[in-house]
Amino acid sequence: MAGTDPKTLQDLTSVTMSNQIIRRIDDMSSRIDNLEKKHCRLHDPGWGGRAGGGEQDPCHTKEPKAAKSH
Repeated sequence: MAGTDPKTLQDLTSVTMSNQIIRRIDDMSSRIDNLEKKHCRLHDPGWGGRAGGGEQDPCHTKEPKAAKSH
């Protein structure tokens, strides 16, 4: 990139790095989803296939218990 303005080069580098970070986050999100599904299958042998036919995934529909307020 001979003759490229340093500010332009910095902007291009920032955009490239941002895109790489976004791709890595997306990749990690997919891996987390896959691990959660695997976790559900390991802890609930009957889980496989139950989420088909419009049913929601039972492993992901459980709401966290709310803390009791006094």
